[in-house]
Amino acid sequence: MTYHSDDGLHFLGFRTDMRGAKQVVYDNAGRQRVILNVDAPDTLLPQIDRAMRAAVTRRNVFTALLSELSNHQIGFDYSE
Repeated sequence: MTYHSDDGLHFLGFRTDMRGAKQVVYDNAGRQRVILNVDAPDTLLPQIDRAMRAAVTRRNVFTALLSELSNHQIGFDYSE
């Protein structure tokens, strides 16, 4: 799953790392990149998808992403 904002400045992507951990990646035109580790079984993938789709349409994409993940009761923490 990958999404770009209409202005092309914001990117949201979902990936699984080499250890099998699920992550959501946020990038703001290369100025800010944040990786969130998502605590979710595969059954929550549709909710993650909905959260990402909703967030990428908002003015403040990253804040909206955090809010949407919380609204869908999807746990996350910041990757190091």
